[in-house]
Amino acid sequence: MKYLILILTYPVICFSQINGKITYKKQNLNYYTNSPKGQKLEKVDPYTFKKWKEIDDNVKLLLKEMTFQLNFNNNESIFRVKEFLEVENKQYYYFALGPDGSGVYYNNINTKENLVALEAYGQRFLINNPQIKWSLTKETKTIKGFLCYKATTIKSIMGRKGTIKMPIIAWYAPKLPISFGPLGYRGLPGLIFDLTIGDTRYYVEKIKLNPKKKIVIKKPIEGKLVSKDEFEAIGLQSIGKMQNMLNKN
Repeated sequence: MKYLILILTYPVICFSQINGKITYKKQNLNYYTNSPKGQKLEKVDPYTFKKWKEIDDNVKLLLKEMTFQLNFNNNESIFRVKEFLEVENKQYYYFALGPDGSGVYYNNINTKENLVALEAYGQRFLINNPQIKWSLTKETKTIKGFLCYKATTIKSIMGRKGTIKMPIIAWYAPKLPISFGPLGYRGLPGLIFDLTIGDTRYYVEKIKLNPKKKIVIKKPIEGKLVSKDEFEAIGLQSIGKMQNMLNKN
């Protein structure tokens, strides 16, 4: 299969004013207690395995209710978890969200901004992410009645043991010429209907185009502005300090 390698920031597409709301659901594709490590843990430490099973079961229940929303117009988009009824135990809620799901993702085509607003390591950040290098393929499948094409990329994360590379798979629909998607992923010639990052998947549940009520998108402005690399370096430094404190005790 031939691949077309492109660096796509935002394609220039001519279409009339369009705005909308896209609802996404999240799915965990591999729970810890179902993994080989989890199965081994069940045999050597049943008590700890039971605790992990409790987490996995509660996360599954929460993900049935949890939705994420992408609001967009011609030039901007914002993506975040949609609020729902207060959950009894917040710890499971944050497990279900995961580290990526807790952020607010803002994109602007004109200014080429791709910002993530989140709280981490005791402070607020505005992370400026770089453009994405996509590999486009001719592989297709139909999702929600739309013909979608497959695109792939690699997400690199700095870890304590070196750089971790995670495969990303996106399915986008050219018939909806919207260069946005979940978690700030953008730059494809169509709305991202399905996005898989490692063992986590986001997929379209509902599409609402041009609602009567005007969509207002507010750019997040609170937080220390850093690059992706700077944020990861701060994380490694914070984890290192915490590890040193634990070793001293």
